[in-house]
Amino acid sequence: MSQKKFTWEEVNNKFNLFEKKFKENVFDPTLIYMFDDFDKIVINSDFTRDQMLIIRDKIINLRKLFTNKQKELVQMGVKAISKSKQVTTYINNANYKNK
Repeated sequence: MSQKKFTWEEVNNKFNLFEKKFKENVFDPTLIYMFDDFDKIVINSDFTRDQMLIIRDKIINLRKLFTNKQKELVQMGVKAISKSKQVTTYINNANYKNK
């Protein structure tokens, strides 16, 4: 089974679309499928060395986006846990005082 060869424009568009969708909605379930078999497609395409370096840079930028979003989600989780503990303490204290 031969892989489709992507043009340079298609690869750029794929990265740009992914980045746009990721920034708009990180929970979009279609994101995970956008790069299925992407490595094979790129390997089977006839890109120049400079184009491959640009692809590498785009992948590095996507990793930075992922890392930043991961940090943001961890902070949201920490805040949620902290608020949950505060609410639990308040409820426990309120029940104690009402007895």
